[in-house]
Amino acid sequence: MTREVTASHDRDLEANGSEAAIDVVPGTIVVFADIGCPWAHLAIFRLHTWRDRLGLKPAEARCIMRWVGILSPG
Repeated sequence: MTREVTASHDRDLEANGSEAAIDVVPGTIVVFADIGCPWAHLAIFRLHTWRDRLGLKPAEARCIMRWVGILSPG
């Protein structure tokens, strides 16, 4: 399923020239964060924990983390 989300994201980026519109598969939470952000890791961990507590299967509620660079090369 991740490949579908990535492909749709790439299409949106090409069509709009920005990341304002992101097509996400229903039942999916996408988190954009810096790879070194401990709060993003904690958020994903908690989302997985609550998904399990609610008895949802990974296919019913997906959490995808997208790594972005905070500092751009200059």
